[in-house]
This record gives sequence, structure tokens and C-alpha cells, in this order.
Amino acid sequence: RNGTLSAEKLCEINPVYALSSWKGPLKEKYDFIFSDWVFEVKGTRKEGHIHTINGLDQLKPPSGKYLALISFLGTKSDDSVSKSLQDLIGDIEAKSLNGKADLIEQFYKLLTGCGYSRIYKEEYRKVKFDIYDGKFFTVNEYFPKLTSDYLKQPLNSRVFEIQYTIDLEG
Repeated sequence: RNGTLSAEKLCEINPVYALSSWKGPLKEKYDFIFSDWVFEVKGTRKEGHIHTINGLDQLKPPSGKYLALISFLGTKSDDSVSKSLQDLIGDIEAKSLNGKADLIEQFYKLLTGCGYSRIYKEEYRKVKFDIYDGKFFTVNEYFPKLTSDYLKQPLNSRVFEIQYTIDLEG
């Protein structure tokens, strides 16, 4: 869902570039990869911008690129202006992809990589959210993170998964 929300915003600017840059569904390390920047997109329903980071180096910028974390807050809602996942997908298809069959096909392939299935589109319509308070953070030396650069010794090869939580408020 997080990648879909960001894809919507990027598709408004340039749908071809947005879809070719959306790498998260292809199991890449970062959600969006551009020539000079990579974006990691996180969403939460918790109070404040508190996010789970999956992996020791998820917030380590790749060589020669800048890394940004895009954070969204969301709440479940039945309000008439709230959006479901299916609403977001429909908006992207109608407003940004403008009936271009090749882009629509590419978009749905990427969605499938995120676990989306058109079979369940009516189910996806049932749960609606208000998405608000989107923030863009440059991941630099002041950003709260844990990476392999902070370790004095490499991790033992039998340690294969690290997860931690960061609070971006304040």
C-alpha cells in the first residue's frame, strides 16, 4: 500500500519514469530507485511517525546516491472522502496512466509483486483509510538509523535478520 501511494504521486509527474523506478515489488532493497536518489516508503497507523525498519542496511544509502525516507500516517475511516487501496489503484489507472495499455499492464505486474490480486478488488474496496501528514526525510548522518557502518565487527553469518523501530517525531 505504501508504494502504491507514492507511485500515485510520482505518476502524476511522469508515469513512465515512476513505474520504471518502482522497484520494491521486484524485491529490490529500496522502494524507488532513481538516477541520484533512492526512496524508502513507510506508512503507519501508530501515533506519530514510528516505523519498523527491516534489515540492518535498509537505511544505508547506496554508493553514489542519496536516500530519502517518505513517511505517511494513516487511520482507518468510513468517511466519504477516505480511500481504499482499490480507490488509489483506480485513480492511478484513470488519472495518470490515461488508458495507455502498456503502462497499465506494467502497473498491474508491479502490484502483483506487492501481493495484490484483481480477484479481490471488491474486498480491497471495503477497508478505507485517511492518509495524512506525509513527510520527506533525507537519510543522512543525523537521521536515526542502524547500519553496518556503526558496527565495529561484521555480524556473525548466522545472524540473518535484524528489525528495529525508529521514531521520527521531534
